[in-house]
Amino acid sequence: MIDQIISGSVVMLYLGLTIAMVSIQLSAVSRPYYESMTSVTEYSS
Repeated sequence: MIDQIISGSVVMLYLGLTIAMVSIQLSAVSRPYYESMTSVTEYSS
């Protein structure tokens, strides 16, 4: 019973870290694209 709780918490922790890493990578990738889009809109206006 305790082993199931520990393994479940480890899986949840691993999933949380994976989601955090993916979101950080996505934000790092999308930030220059977003900045270029905003600069394009500022230039066109």
